[in-house]
Amino acid sequence: MTHPKWLSILSLVALAIPTVVANQMTFATETEKAVEGTPLEQIGQAPVIFANDRTLYVGDFFNPLDGVFFYDHEDGSSQPALENVIYDDVDMNQPGKYKVTYAIEDSDHNRTEKSITVTVLDHVADIVFPQNPIVISQYSSFSPLPQSLGITSHDSQGVETTDSIFILENTVDTNKAGTYSITYCVPSIHGDPVVIKKLNVTVIRTK
Repeated sequence: MTHPKWLSILSLVALAIPTVVANQMTFATETEKAVEGTPLEQIGQAPVIFANDRTLYVGDFFNPLDGVFFYDHEDGSSQPALENVIYDDVDMNQPGKYKVTYAIEDSDHNRTEKSITVTVLDHVADIVFPQNPIVISQYSSFSPLPQSLGITSHDSQGVETTDSIFILENTVDTNKAGTYSITYCVPSIHGDPVVIKKLNVTVIRTK
């Protein structure tokens, strides 16, 4: 026959067991929720995308994967696929500047994106300014030479003629704030007409 004292103890244990089990289940559920809501931790270094700006001419064939490759410190080098191109608005039928964006994610879930500019030129002789107008500060050191400003030129066949650019007129005075211009010229080459183009320069006053 079981002693009444032991019956009381056993009753208390029996009552406590469901509470302990319930608490354990609640803890497990909360832990699972915490794990599900935790973002994947990035491990190691992010991959690197090697891709450079491109300059092409109307009608040329453009493949966004040409000259592009990826490198990851853990996974090594790899060639891109079309699914790695997440944006591409290049129109080879229209001159202009376009953007191509690449994306790569490595095995550790590190993601990298990179965009390049694709410049499509028309088949005409031209002088190309990186920006026009340009803004400089009063009293600043300024060189109007094409190579100093990144100015280039090409003939109607796409052959570079930058070395033939010369300055027809330069009105820039860095000692006085105002709006000025520099006129550049490329003589007739390979039967193309003479190219004359004006670059606007704004000199802003310094305090």
